[in-house]
Amino acid sequence: MRLRHRHEDLRRDTQPISTFPGMTGPAQTAATPNDVRTDGPPSKGGRFSSAFPLWDGTGRVLVSWAICRLQEQDPAFPNDPTKLIFVRARTPSSADPAAEAAPPLYGVWMYDPATQTQLPIVIGQEGVLIGDV
Repeated sequence: MRLRHRHEDLRRDTQPISTFPGMTGPAQTAATPNDVRTDGPPSKGGRFSSAFPLWDGTGRVLVSWAICRLQEQDPAFPNDPTKLIFVRARTPSSADPAAEAAPPLYGVWMYDPATQTQLPIVIGQEGVLIGDV
């Protein structure tokens, strides 16, 4: 079965629905204040893999999150393109669009949307994959 996409069938995220005619949108809002990308280039706000709400009335969420890391040529081996090092993007502006993202290093974090803060629960480690919480 082949799915077809018709432009006319798309709806705007500000269009109210019949069950909530007074709500005009937007239908989606940013979950964090950080610039989190899902389209391939380095994500200045890190990467999220999964989230699980605590349901304790605080609004807090357990998330698997990886800080933005870039891969660079190892200066000890300048002529060997296979020798790479992974470095943390120092500031959001240092995540140059031409830079290549390093493999994500997911850990488990407690995210509080009310204060827009994250606290580490389990720090990510090389060779260990934490994808679901």
